[in-house]
Amino acid sequence: MASRRYRWSEAKRLLTAGMMALLVTGCGNGEQGDAKLIEYQRALAEALGQPAPERTAPPNIGAFPERDERLFEVADTREGILNVYALRDCHITQLVAARNNQLGRVAPPSQQWIYELELWRRLHACWHSDVPDSLSDANRERLERLTLIKTEQLPKVSWNSLFDSDEWVRSFSRASSPCHRTTRAASRHSSRPSRGCTKPPSTSSIQSGSTTRPS
Repeated sequence: MASRRYRWSEAKRLLTAGMMALLVTGCGNGEQGDAKLIEYQRALAEALGQPAPERTAPPNIGAFPERDERLFEVADTREGILNVYALRDCHITQLVAARNNQLGRVAPPSQQWIYELELWRRLHACWHSDVPDSLSDANRERLERLTLIKTEQLPKVSWNSLFDSDEWVRSFSRASSPCHRTTRAASRHSSRPSRGCTKPPSTSSIQSGSTTRPS
């Protein structure tokens, strides 16, 4: 009985020491951390009277899906400047203009989602107001069509804004050393590539497209 109590007491001591060692070396040198883990497992197995665990290579996680595999296709929605201005009572003119300026074209996915959400809100509110009664038949049809398109696209845009973000990709992509300081420093100083493209001045893009996500 005394021997059993001693073994459990020794096991608890080793368990505490091992956890502290892992916490200290968790984000440090990988080889040093592995050596401490092996020594901890050996000492713990010896204290419990059990064979030491065998070292085996763990199966690697799958690669994070490529961009065209994880995103929905969202078609561009284009309208002429005069057509957008005809719907000025819906208060979308400045919003669309901001989306088509230089900063709007290279906005990150999260900002694109905010734009799409606000555009849908304004179109939806406008369609359910008295504004359509004051529009011509063509502009009323245009307002209805844009509202339906944005209503259908919003769930896909919401998905894309999440799964196309750099934060999501970096968090779930494989890395040989997640806590390596060099890798983290490099990611902080990396520049984001421009996603914009030059559009003809005669039209305004109301929606930016994305790549295909197969069903």
